[in-house]
Amino acid sequence: RRGYVPPKQQCFPAVQFLGSCFDGSSLLGMLVCLSQASHCGWETWFSLQYGTTLSKLRCPVKPRPVKRLDKIIERARFAAKTARAQLDKTPEKGKPASKYYPKKKSMAVHTDYQLQWLEKLAARNSEVV
Repeated sequence: RRGYVPPKQQCFPAVQFLGSCFDGSSLLGMLVCLSQASHCGWETWFSLQYGTTLSKLRCPVKPRPVKRLDKIIERARFAAKTARAQLDKTPEKGKPASKYYPKKKSMAVHTDYQLQWLEKLAARNSEVV
């Protein structure tokens, strides 16, 4: 049996994103908000029905192997160092390569934040043990 493949053409990006959770590689949680106002009874009833329908959705989740945190941090350090080096090589203005500057800057910031969070997780993990 073939796995679920989200549509690629004539489909909104939001539908592609939400549909990609059905292949078992990710979990999806939905939050249904209710109004307390008395004049919003119909919307509240509809939201409750929607929530009931969503609660019946099921899809298989693929188990993922456990990875060593120190190895993940090592890879994150390398990625952050590489992203920072690529950013330093890219001119901010005045050159044809400058069009890549925003993307490389965002990648450098992203890898820095990812490394920070992993190091905080490792510190918290060492406190627990």
